[in-house]
Amino acid sequence: MVVHSEEVNVSYFRVLVQNESLTETVIPVGTVIGHVYLTDAVIPLSPSKTTATEFDANLIDFGDSPVSEEWKERLRQKLSTRSQVFSLHEWDVGLAKGVEHTIRMSDPRPFRERSRRLAPADLEDVRKHLQELLSAGMH
Repeated sequence: MVVHSEEVNVSYFRVLVQNESLTETVIPVGTVIGHVYLTDAVIPLSPSKTTATEFDANLIDFGDSPVSEEWKERLRQKLSTRSQVFSLHEWDVGLAKGVEHTIRMSDPRPFRERSRRLAPADLEDVRKHLQELLSAGMH
């Protein structure tokens, strides 16, 4: 997980530990359960990508809908009151705080899989894309 340094109290922070087995497990005092590393700062995206733009209800396209123009306009106006749910640019993906997502597997045993190789020609593109994701706040 990546967090901003301002969000971490150096003398105290929580670490969530969950026992996925059916047997009771005791973690002895002093057991190292994780490491915290300082990372390089990411390069922020240019302002043109991150600046919030005004929601334009006229961009809502109903295609070949048989609904009358009056009702289309009414729906555009209603949708524009909830404009915060629409993405306005490529990196506007939203954030759901306070929601926990769990994927339950049919087989609870842990598995290991070799990482997939990247072609050397693609490596720089992958690094650039990951940097853009981090810069956009996707952790």
